[in-house]
Amino acid sequence: MRRRGHAPIPTVDIYVRYAVGDLIRDWPWQRGRPVVPAGRTGFRCGDALVIVRYADPATLRSARSAREVFYLLDDDLWALDADAGLPEYYRRRLARFRDEVLPGILDVATAIVTPSQAILDRLKPIPGALLAPCLPAPRLAPPRGGLSEPARIVIPATGSHAEDVGMIAASIRSVVARRPDVVVTTFLGDRAPAELAGLPNVRNERQSAWPGYRRRLAEDCYDIALAPARDTAFNRARSTSKILDVAQLRAAGLYSAREPYAGVIRHGEDGLLLPDDPDAWAEAILSLVEDRARARDLALAGQETALRIGDPARVRTFWMERLGPVRPA
Repeated sequence: MRRRGHAPIPTVDIYVRYAVGDLIRDWPWQRGRPVVPAGRTGFRCGDALVIVRYADPATLRSARSAREVFYLLDDDLWALDADAGLPEYYRRRLARFRDEVLPGILDVATAIVTPSQAILDRLKPIPGALLAPCLPAPRLAPPRGGLSEPARIVIPATGSHAEDVGMIAASIRSVVARRPDVVVTTFLGDRAPAELAGLPNVRNERQSAWPGYRRRLAEDCYDIALAPARDTAFNRARSTSKILDVAQLRAAGLYSAREPYAGVIRHGEDGLLLPDDPDAWAEAILSLVEDRARARDLALAGQETALRIGDPARVRTFWMERLGPVRPA
């Protein structure tokens, strides 16, 4: 059942709802819940207001009566140059939001909440705090116990990552040419790199809305997950959400050897950190296809890391300390 006529939004879920959903009054009869939705991406608790990324005019008007306004932003909107590696339609949309809407939000914000130190630095002198996203629950389904035939590889990327995936498209072509029993799944649909189109064992599934993707994270299981990221300021300011996605998909994670992954993943222990070299990616993938036991060990260790950095209790404590002495019904 849809809450108050609003579809779920990923940023709202991973930074707020997964942690304090039991405190949010989505329906009038939930009178014991002290956190009240304010528009699609806002939450009010007493005289404090949380705005997640966007804000409609009504939310902005109500912000002027709030004691504190916490504004959560998880994209570096000042790194939208031509080399940001973003689709043009998406880059223009973010730039328009930054230029036309964001100034009004920053005018009322009393504190910034973000996963990125770069974003905090951009928004000085507004005080701020770092907050990483969280998992939907403090537990994860384990990886498969035995071999899966064929080996299943997933690229859990949305359209904004299409150029990042393009960086390793040659790697994937090499892998499926050498191991035609491997099945690779992307969620990019017609936004997938041209090099991955028409290959019989590469499935470029249509990108689903957040509710569908959220179900896949909970239900699907893969052996290997690929998370490439080009060397751009925009990518370096991203959150660790992809590490959490890989853990939920129960896969061994292969990541670009840069932030936000390099500061969290320990190469060879809970994932692999790889250079911008298609041959290195191909060899790493093939090594795990051949050694599925190692892939499972990496997946298990990756899940332990995800549970540590993505513990909903940590995010809950963060908000409870800032919103006041709130209690569930």
